[in-house]
Order: sequence, then C-alpha cells, then structure tokens
Amino acid sequence: MRKMVWLSGLILALAMPALAQDETPRVEASAGYSYVRVNVNTGTGSQGFNGNGGSGSVAFNMNRWFGVVADFGGYTHSETITVGGTPVTGTATAYSYLFGPKIASRGHEKWTPFVQALFGGVHGSASGVSGGVSLGSTSENVFGMAIGGGLDYKVSKHVAIRVIQGEYLMTKFTDGVNNRQNNVRLTFGVVFRSGG
Repeated sequence: MRKMVWLSGLILALAMPALAQDETPRVEASAGYSYVRVNVNTGTGSQGFNGNGGSGSVAFNMNRWFGVVADFGGYTHSETITVGGTPVTGTATAYSYLFGPKIASRGHEKWTPFVQALFGGVHGSASGVSGGVSLGSTSENVFGMAIGGGLDYKVSKHVAIRVIQGEYLMTKFTDGVNNRQNNVRLTFGVVFRSGG
C-alpha cells in the first residue's frame, strides 16, 4: 500500500508541470503601439504616408487553438507642405474596429504564434489648416479588413509581450480610382492574460 501511495504521488508530481504548460488563458487583452503604412491611389500610381497610434484587442479563447478577437485602433498623420509660399497643414486620422477568428499554436512553453482574420469598419477623417484658418474637413466610414499574425512571448502566467503583430490592412475609402487602399499595420505591445 505504501508503494502505491508513493507511485501515485510521483505520477502526480510529474504530471503537474505538463498540466501547467497546457494552461490556456480564457481572455487575452493587449495594448500597444501601432504603425500603419497607408497607400493611397492617385490615378497615376500610389502615394504613401505613415500613421502612428495605438491599438488594443480582447481575445476570448474557446480552446487551446481557437478564439475570437475584438480589435480597436487609432492612427494619425500630420504633414505641412508649402502651397504658393503659404504653409498648409493637413491632418488625417483613422479609427478601426475589427472582429474575427484567431488561431494560436500553444505547444511551446514561452512562445505563442498566432494568425487572425479580422473584419469590420474604419472611420477616417481629414482636415486642413493654413495660417490658423480651417480649409475644411471630411470624414467617412468604410469597410476594413486585417489579415495576418503575430508572436507573443510569455513573461509570466498573466503577462506576455507582443513581440510583433503584422497584418495586411485593407480599407475602402473613396479615392476616385478604385476605392481600395492596400496598407500594412505593425503592432508591438503587452498582453494581459486571465482565466485558464
């Protein structure tokens, strides 16, 4: 009987690290810096500019590999050019709200690679100012889509670093050409994990 208790205790002790590695957080909330390379069609080619901002997401994991994500971001770009000797400052902002499935590979103790496909909308606005006088503004709500993936590094049970998240970000703003912008979004940040 004593040997049986010893053997059961040994098996339980050896199984505990394996169970701990198998823990899947039920909720992962991330926040971080986002960079967006925006490409605008001009009819004679494309013109690009850089948007900087932040994004956050909440992922609800159904099991070890499948979850659903709600992702929100805000980005801005401001630039001053000289028109006829007068400085003109233009500012563009965009807010994204995207939702969709996420597939993660949790077979590693520290690293979690993932892919996701998100769909939703983007609200964009642009305004101009010259000499303190407004030149007008415009805004539009359009369809948006982000497809890509990333890599998280687990620091502790409840915290991970989003080493990188890279995505193709498509928007459908009216541009007078084909109303489609093929952009790139990169995100870096921290992930807070709970449940499991």
